Parts: sequence; structure tokens; C-alpha cells
Amino acid sequence: MRLHDIDLGPAEGENAVFLATQGVEVTAVDFSAVQITRARRFWTGTPRLTFVHAEACTFLDKDTRQFEAITPTSCSPVSPHVSHRAVSSASPTVSRSSASTEPSRWAGSGWRAARAS
Repeated sequence: MRLHDIDLGPAEGENAVFLATQGVEVTAVDFSAVQITRARRFWTGTPRLTFVHAEACTFLDKDTRQFEAITPTSCSPVSPHVSHRAVSSASPTVSRSSASTEPSRWAGSGWRAARAS
């Protein structure tokens, strides 16, 4: 099974692209139309990467997929309300503390992951 990550607030998409190039299926959701437009322009054709212009909770209300990981690229904590709807029932809940303090195993400095652990 391929890991499917939802990247919340990906900005221009650098972290989302990194994960996609490592084999992770990434859905990057940002409220900013400007950032999504730029990210799509920069990373057109990147396999396993989809950029979505939407507010996170609204997107999760409409999207029925389950994600194995949540990446809060904006480095803000992931609320339990979002993590409950986003993370697969087979995965443990993402905690507020892990979202804001755990460095990722996948990327270089400055990147934070809310990886279900």
C-alpha cells in the first residue's frame, strides 16, 4: 500500500514535491489561490502530486479518502478536528505536540511532519 499524505498549507509546494518524489501520494491543500497557482506552475507534471485550492475542513468534509499522514507545512498544529477526519482509522491519532515539534524523517531542516505514530 502506498502512503497517502495530505499537506495542509503547502505554499509553493517544496515539501509536497519532496514527498511525491520519494513515492508518497500527496494531496496539497491551501486556502490561498495565489500559492496554489504558483505551486501548480512550478511543479506541473510531478507524479503523485495534486494541488487543491480549498479550506482544509471544507475539503475534508467533501473528500472521502483517508490519509496515512498529515503534513502541516505551515508549521501550525493540526487540530484534533482536522486529524480525526483526515487520518485513516487504521492509523493512530496525530497529536498536537507531534504536529508542532517532531522533525520529519523525510526532508531537510525546517520541515515538520505530523506523522501518525
